[in-house]
Formats: sequence, C-alpha cells, structure tokens
Amino acid sequence: MVYQLAKQGSVFSTRPRAVRLLAHLHEVSDLDTTPLVLDFQGVRDMSYSFADEFIGTLTQRAIDEQVEAPQLINMEAPVCEMVSLSLASRELPLPLRRVSAPPCSTRP
Repeated sequence: MVYQLAKQGSVFSTRPRAVRLLAHLHEVSDLDTTPLVLDFQGVRDMSYSFADEFIGTLTQRAIDEQVEAPQLINMEAPVCEMVSLSLASRELPLPLRRVSAPPCSTRP
C-alpha cells in the first residue's frame, strides 16, 4: 500500500499529530500483511518529534514484530534529515527506497 502523506498536509509537527496520523494509517491499511510505502512527495517539512513518533514508531514496530519495515520514498532533504536523526537516536536503519532529492546524510 502506498500512503501519500501530502494528502494529510505539507508540514508535519508534534507527537499528537503523529499519533492521529498513525491511527488513520491503521484504519486504512493492514500493516501486518500489506507492505507499506510512505510517499513523501509534496511534504515540505517535518519536526523531529513528528518524525520520531510516526516513522520511528512504525520502523521499531516492524523490527519488533519481524514484519517488513515501511519504505520511504520521495523525501526532500529537510524531511529526510529529521527522519534520519530520529532513527539514528533509536539506532534504527533508514529504510529508503528512493528519494527525489539526493539522499541525506545520517549524522553521528
């Protein structure tokens, strides 16, 4: 399933917003049986707290439950940087498939 985040907005911030978006994602998808592709086309910016709650939670769940991690596509550099920082703080891999901008660096 391809989930287009831009249908929910172009700028994402706060953990509560991430929790609401996760709930919506669970309503429209069966994450246990359907591979998830998160399409960031049109998303301009994202806060660290949103990235950590949304992407970090999904990626950690995939590892804990041994299911396929969500694939992240079409990420612009500012969004990719926030996601990278979040996943690095959790010591999780960055599950990129392809990006519209050059891949961002993961800071140590």
